[in-house]
Amino acid sequence: MNCPESDLLAAWIEGSLPAKERSRLAAHLAGCDACRRVLALAGVALDSKPAPIEADAVDRWLRRLSRPGPAIWSYAAAAGVLIAVGFLLFARLRPAGKVELPAPPVVKKEPASTEREKTDVPRPRDEREPERVAKRTKAPSGGKPEEVREEPKKDETAKRTGETKADLSGLFEPISVLDGTGDLWVRRGEEAARVEGSARTGYGQVLESRSGAASFTLDGAATVAIEAQSRVWVARSKRERAYVLGLEVGPAFVDTEGASQSWHVLGGALMVMLPAVRGRIYVESGEEAVQIHVLQGRVESPAAQQTVEAGRSIEIRRRGGALVTEEDAAAVKTKLRRLKEVRPLLRTVFLATFDDDEGARPFAYDVGIGARRRDATARIGQCMRAETPTGAMVAKCGPKAAACVGLLLSRSVAYLTGMELRFKYRTDSGQLVVRAGKHEAVVRVQPTRGQWKVGEAPLDILQDQGVPIVSGDAIDEIFIGLPKDAGGSCTLDVDDVELVRSARFVK
Repeated sequence: MNCPESDLLAAWIEGSLPAKERSRLAAHLAGCDACRRVLALAGVALDSKPAPIEADAVDRWLRRLSRPGPAIWSYAAAAGVLIAVGFLLFARLRPAGKVELPAPPVVKKEPASTEREKTDVPRPRDEREPERVAKRTKAPSGGKPEEVREEPKKDETAKRTGETKADLSGLFEPISVLDGTGDLWVRRGEEAARVEGSARTGYGQVLESRSGAASFTLDGAATVAIEAQSRVWVARSKRERAYVLGLEVGPAFVDTEGASQSWHVLGGALMVMLPAVRGRIYVESGEEAVQIHVLQGRVESPAAQQTVEAGRSIEIRRRGGALVTEEDAAAVKTKLRRLKEVRPLLRTVFLATFDDDEGARPFAYDVGIGARRRDATARIGQCMRAETPTGAMVAKCGPKAAACVGLLLSRSVAYLTGMELRFKYRTDSGQLVVRAGKHEAVVRVQPTRGQWKVGEAPLDILQDQGVPIVSGDAIDEIFIGLPKDAGGSCTLDVDDVELVRSARFVK
């Protein structure tokens, strides 16, 4: 299919194409840079009308549009078609009804004796000035009708100036924000709520700090910190499974916590893809560029076509190209010192909320022993007796427990010094058995008398037949239960089980 005529592109923008024609044009757009740039320059939102474009096709377009500048002929071709489409849209989007076009220039007759021209040439209208619409009003006291000029409606002006924004929500999925510290708020539409511990957020839901700096972790795997009055949004890309950081106002710190991660950074009109980030970076954006300051570690940058090491920065420009420069050593130290001050003191490495929605879980797990039941607005784990004919559950709960709630982790966690188990509980017992992997211990708790309390157990007290837990030991299951001498009742409810560790700032 050759490039379509301008009226066909105009019909696409209006959403008035039949399904068959729209499918053919969508296939053409998937391989034609010039036509896609026409739509991008027109600011058209990609909709889901008949024969919608698939999400992966939209993703490919965004990738190509974010590459360094095209050849001059691409701009010329796109500009030519855009002008033609603009004229067609102007004609089609003109208000209907009683509204009329402005009256033609008035011919002004002069006396024959004057040497001036008999007609006044109308002043050319400034192209930047929005088109005004004239309509006739009734003549006052029987005279001639007066012409009253009106300002165009805002939505009509937006159509002519290309202010429509593309909806990118289909490219991203929500992510769990954990370990919220400082004055951190999440805004969803007109409503805002303070983040207490954790929240589920995504594209279009802004995280902001108000009176001071704030920080949080993404799924417990990466740390993000922002200064006061800053606004960002975070999500995960559906296709590449990369972390996504959108900069609304102010810069942001990112710490991958020693892991190599894929990140997408959105700032202004740019999407910067970083397929491998390992270390700590400082990100800021303007209207024309996004800057990535590598404080520690390294960043793989396709735009710069190289791996950028610590102490250097990458500037990716909207008009194409990337510039790598050396950073001032004192400035790098200052930024690292600031990140250490504002980052979370604890980092979540596992969390179980017993929620039925598996898609909302930052960590995958199964309830191996116990039953889930609804308690007010939350799901909780209820313990189950260990006595069974086969004795299998006795082995699962461990030799010290008579009943327990057991969680089976889909991915094991390696024990590190300083790791701690935290959980909410409700029981009449004064003791609980805590087990992580093969190691267990009996801990003292306060009887709750039907109320919820928070229990804490440092994992360094756990043992396996007298052998203490050591760094690197695998934790693939967590059990919280009642000791065998707790009596005949099984009164134990558990919720919000999490493993946390100190967020050590290793230089």
